[in-house]
Amino acid sequence: MEELSIVSPDFLSPDFDFTNSQAPYVRDLRNGQYRNAQGNIVPKSDQSGHIPLEKFLGYKP
Repeated sequence: MEELSIVSPDFLSPDFDFTNSQAPYVRDLRNGQYRNAQGNIVPKSDQSGHIPLEKFLGYKP
């Protein structure tokens, strides 16, 4: 199963403490495992699993 989630800018603010809450990002979930921008498997809570949208656009699986 593959799933991509893009977080809506309505829930984001540059004033938030966490990087993944400051700008739109993508969650890449394949076969129940999260991936970072390089396609490596990362834990669900890993910050690198929240891929900034501008970095994801050039990503090739």
